[in-house]
Amino acid sequence: MADFEMPGWQDSIKDFLNKSICDPSAKPELIKATASHGFPFSIGQLTFSIRPEAEAAAVLFNSKDDTEHDPMNGVIGTEGNGEELGAQIVFKEKGAWLAYNVLAGVKAEGGGDIGVLGLRIDGEKVVELCDYHFHKECAEKIRDAVARDFLSMRFAVQRSDLKKLGPNEAMAYRLRGRLSTTIEASLSDVLTANLNGLSSFVQTNTPIAIKFKAGANLKFSVELSDSFLLVFSREGKDGIRIGVKKGKVSSLGGALTSGIEVQLANPNDLAQNLTDVLEGLAGAPVDKVDALLKKNVISKLTDEENGIFGRLLHRFKLDDNLTELANVRTHWENLKKEVRTKIESLIGTRLEAAFRYEYSRVRSEATILQLVVEESVLVDNQHELHSSLIKTNITPLIQFCRDNKLVPEKYMHVRKLSVDQAWGLSISLGKLFTIGGKDIEKLEQISRKNFDGDEQVTFLGQRGYKGQWVGQKVSWLSDFQAGMTTFEKLPRLSDFEFGLHFKWLWEEKKLSKDEVDTYLDYAEIWRAINSGSGPRDELSAQLGKSVNISLEVKIDDFAFRQILKAAKENSPNQLAAAAMAKAMPWDKALARSIVERRTRLYTPLWQAYLDDPERPYRDYAAFAGNVLQRTEEGVEVAFRESTIPASSAVTGWPMSFAEMIRLNGTATGGALSGIHSDWQGYHQSLQTLNDGIAANASPDVLKRVFKGFCQLWEQSLQLRAVGVYWIDLAASLSLLGHVERTMTVEIPKDSLQIKIGVPSR
Repeated sequence: MADFEMPGWQDSIKDFLNKSICDPSAKPELIKATASHGFPFSIGQLTFSIRPEAEAAAVLFNSKDDTEHDPMNGVIGTEGNGEELGAQIVFKEKGAWLAYNVLAGVKAEGGGDIGVLGLRIDGEKVVELCDYHFHKECAEKIRDAVARDFLSMRFAVQRSDLKKLGPNEAMAYRLRGRLSTTIEASLSDVLTANLNGLSSFVQTNTPIAIKFKAGANLKFSVELSDSFLLVFSREGKDGIRIGVKKGKVSSLGGALTSGIEVQLANPNDLAQNLTDVLEGLAGAPVDKVDALLKKNVISKLTDEENGIFGRLLHRFKLDDNLTELANVRTHWENLKKEVRTKIESLIGTRLEAAFRYEYSRVRSEATILQLVVEESVLVDNQHELHSSLIKTNITPLIQFCRDNKLVPEKYMHVRKLSVDQAWGLSISLGKLFTIGGKDIEKLEQISRKNFDGDEQVTFLGQRGYKGQWVGQKVSWLSDFQAGMTTFEKLPRLSDFEFGLHFKWLWEEKKLSKDEVDTYLDYAEIWRAINSGSGPRDELSAQLGKSVNISLEVKIDDFAFRQILKAAKENSPNQLAAAAMAKAMPWDKALARSIVERRTRLYTPLWQAYLDDPERPYRDYAAFAGNVLQRTEEGVEVAFRESTIPASSAVTGWPMSFAEMIRLNGTATGGALSGIHSDWQGYHQSLQTLNDGIAANASPDVLKRVFKGFCQLWEQSLQLRAVGVYWIDLAASLSLLGHVERTMTVEIPKDSLQIKIGVPSR
């Protein structure tokens, strides 16, 4: 007699009993009944018992369309594509499957709290179990197939049942609860575009440069509250494929929103990182600051110590006439304590926000982690991996992979991981996304529903390009963030949080002086640095080296909404003209190399263009020359701006005003109105979004808004200007504290990474 039974199942499908298992007339939802099992299952002190009063089901899959009825949503289905993994059971036309879905209650031995034993379930302490049996003989009768399956029923919570899995078969386990995992990140990654968080320690606008040794990763414990699906399937003769998926929000009870908590696994690992931060804040090695502050009399300081002492007074805005070291010593000791507290807080909030952002991009039924292990690894229980997975704790499995150089097929968004990759952190905090190819424009709506029909929507709007501009190889990336944190019956724009993320990437095999000037110009117009000598000294020290440089700007929801309103209230052409002027390419001429001067000289030119974008190329060249000729500071470039050689149709200066219009704004038919049209579309999109938020409109409007944004994100000059547009508006509204700007310089040969930024309050 079978241990597993569904009493009365034969009567419920008497019309199908003698049909073959591949008969197309047999309905997918074959049996609905109660179920029973002769004994409970135990994992340590946890006991799982099938609930006899709860409804169970047997589902038949004998055509591809039947996979839509999968009780576990995505265990059986089609093959994957280049971006997403396929189902663990790939449906094939030869043969059929029967899946048996039941509910099981969970108790702790002695009536204790199952959470104390490591299994934390929200709401009613119930899990779902499903067993997928493959029947390769289509002639087999349904009654025989079901009866045979009852004799060999398997359950994911039973470790020994893994041995019974045959080819094309799987066991699944779903619950609504907490999943534990680990990620790795360097403090450098955490502080990317986040030096604003250190502003309370530096009271001047002196740029901070913090140096980190590459590879010094910190481990973080992460707990996710959501619906999760664990799948075991057969891979080859001796392999088991493990899939951990983001499940459809369950009706088993509990909250309907996902929660994320991130904590530093070992706080003692922060020690060296804190030293790096303190040196960046002080502008000097910590041991040298400690040594000079142990002295009692300023007059006895060496020349080097006097220099350090002066920098401390300036950076921390202390009295320049200070003659007592005791006050500075007290300030320094307090600073060291406060920095640790602040860094720990930053780590928690920023990693949590970053993980939440990336996790929201994983749609329901998508795979979080998938890999293949030898069956013995799970069955022999040497590593207790099976029991930890049942408790939805994937940390031991991740550590097992690291220890054994086992490469997962996927972790979060990362595919094809390398053995040496620190894949514990798949949410690329420092490298938000990667351009695969030359040019990308991606708008994707991820909609997640719970069993009550409530919806949670996330829009992914990304625009990226890899190419050349003014002789440089460059990649740029733009990310429009719009996502809901809760489930709603009818999503509206008031339910969304917004943000923008802009990023430039450069890879230089041998850094030159001109490149240093150019990259500093990028950073200055986006207010990641000021015109001081500190950042230049840091980059100049890397001349001749192979370096990777990135510049990032992140605008949070609060600033985004305020800037959106301000954009509506200001003259569109005036804002755009000033942004385009400041974004003009750097050149050695003072009219271009000094940001303030460049902005002042070229704003009238761009204002004239935006007011009248239909003039011919030669008119724009002559106009630029005439306007600049009349100003003392513009004379040095006036001739270059206006001169068109006899043998050419364009100016001899490849970065002239007229050339920027032609190269970045030639419209269909050769007209030069492209940049004007881009800005018109951009301002219309800003207006549409602002009005939509005010009217609490449907989120469908976001698709149109993103298209309008992309018009300006397609060209490098315009993207420089867009960054200026948002950042300068933020500055005018005293919102720079909500706009994070950081330049990162990575020197692979030296295993060094330098974060440069101006903290803003």
